[in-house]
Order: sequence, then C-alpha cells, then structure tokens
Amino acid sequence: MSTKTTSLSLIMAFISIISYGQTNNTSNMNASEMKNMIKGVYSALSSQGTATLDDLSFMADDFQSIPQPFTGPGKAGWHASLAIYAQLIPDLTLHIQEMVVEGNKVVVRCKAIGTPTGDFFGVPTDGSKSFEITTIDIHTIENGQLVQTHHLEDWAGAIQQVSN
Repeated sequence: MSTKTTSLSLIMAFISIISYGQTNNTSNMNASEMKNMIKGVYSALSSQGTATLDDLSFMADDFQSIPQPFTGPGKAGWHASLAIYAQLIPDLTLHIQEMVVEGNKVVVRCKAIGTPTGDFFGVPTDGSKSFEITTIDIHTIENGQLVQTHHLEDWAGAIQQVSN
C-alpha cells in the first residue's frame, strides 16, 4: 500500500470517528442542556440538594441502571434503591468533579461523601465515621430522557473507611 493511500485511509477513518461523535447525539439536546439535566439528577441525589427525585419525568420508562439496583429493574427499582441509600446515608453529598459530553453520553466523575448509620454493607455503623469515595457514571440520553446509566462506585473503599 502506498504512503498516499495509507494517509488517505487514516484521514477517512479520522473523519468517520469525528462524524460519529457529532451525529450520534439522539438526545435532541445540546451539550449544555445535557449537562444541566445530569447536574439536576446529582443535586436531587445529594442530601444537600434542593431538587427532588419525586418527579422522574427525566427518565425513560425503560430506563436501565447497570449494574441493576438490588431493589429491581427500571425507574421503580432505581428510585427504591435511592430511598434506601438516603436512609442509610442521610448526609450523602455528591460533588461533581468533571463532566464530559460525547454524542449522547455524559460521563461524570464525582466525589461522594457521607456518614452511614446502621448496617452499611454488612458493617455496623453508628454515624461516627464518614467516607469519601470517587464515583464514575456514564449516562446515556435519548430524546431528552435518561435511558441508561452505568455506575462505578468505590463502596469497598467506603466500607474500609467507616470500619477502621
């Protein structure tokens, strides 16, 4: 293959990747609108937030949380899990550290801080020890609604911090 052909192939592949990122936004929202929507979700999840999760209209009916909440699938399972966390960690505060929008996905790196009371993943707690962990979430937005969220939280680190 000639150098000219190889260069042309690389340029075409690069254009293809860029075009995919620009045209794959099926959310009908711009990056700023998607970020604001997700910021509202984190505000509602944080005990310090002023928003509420009672209105789940931002979520698609067939919303998927990965991994699936221990309380069941869909919006109802997600909401029920959050209610349990709110009781277990009443002072949970989420601080968004970074947000990146690519197409219809919003990636959030967040700091979660809280003081659990009661049985915390099998560890008895009395509200005297707090934790601070990092979370990473990848949110997918389509047609103005949250359709999927992939979660990664350092719960093992939180358990270690409150059990020492």
